[in-house]
Amino acid sequence: MVYQVFPHQMLKYILCAFVLMLIPYNNSRGHVVEAQQHTRIPVLIGILPCQHIHKDTLTAQLKKDLEFSGQCTIKISPVSRFLSKKDLHSLAEKGYELGIFIDMPENSNTIEWRLYDTRTHTMIKGQRYHMRGPDPIDWAHNMADLVWPLLTDTTSSFSSKIAFCKQISNGKKRTHALYICDIDGGRPIPLIENSTIKVAPRWNYDVKNPLLFFSEYTDRNIRLIACTLERKVKVASNFDGLNMLPTFWPHHTQVVYCASRGDGNCQLYFQKKVPLNALLIIPALIYLQQQAPMRPLYITAPMFIIINQEYTNLT
Repeated sequence: MVYQVFPHQMLKYILCAFVLMLIPYNNSRGHVVEAQQHTRIPVLIGILPCQHIHKDTLTAQLKKDLEFSGQCTIKISPVSRFLSKKDLHSLAEKGYELGIFIDMPENSNTIEWRLYDTRTHTMIKGQRYHMRGPDPIDWAHNMADLVWPLLTDTTSSFSSKIAFCKQISNGKKRTHALYICDIDGGRPIPLIENSTIKVAPRWNYDVKNPLLFFSEYTDRNIRLIACTLERKVKVASNFDGLNMLPTFWPHHTQVVYCASRGDGNCQLYFQKKVPLNALLIIPALIYLQQQAPMRPLYITAPMFIIINQEYTNLT
């Protein structure tokens, strides 16, 4: 027997089949989907016996750095020596996956550290770190930058500095300051503080010779200033109107910055082949104004640019 299916009946069959597909199958045993919680890596920091006055500061900051992202759980504990395979096996049974062991001799300018995988009883890496500067917090940041890629296979920025502008009110007196601080907001240090408004700080892309550019309000324009970490200041660009937001290529060969040059429109100006010695001796934009005027990228209505800059290590 042959049945004839009309279009409206076919539509009903299709809808019924679709509804049946949506009805969940009731398994007698049940099927439970559980959300998995992110597990932090348990790490032990073992400090060998020493009398160094900064050992507690260094290990506490190293713990803070490695726990900053929420990927590790750190415990600090004294140990009598660099551990044997038997000791590492014991740590693995206690739940520690990795161990960082630090030897910090009292009258030495080096810190020896070793990173172990407790499950395989092997040393991943060991190194002597030469202390840079007088502050143990900086030593800890540097060591965290050395260890972090071994833990996560990603780059880090613990030694980086954040630059920001701040308005300070003290009664009726108001000042404006340029600050730098650690990556976690700690240890804020004022580089410049006076009565002029400061905005839009930008680093150059040179870790060996860092310069901090910012814009400063004057009676006739917003000029671009360059400042070293030693608080040496120089005017980098002083055209009429706006002078702001320089951005350097990683190899210091090119630079872009915003300027209106008094015509009311803010343009992006671009210059190739920036000499390296110009960056080291004087800010690049001074050189560019004196030697090779920058050409505008566009002549249009005012433009705004947002640059997602990566943090750059300064130490």
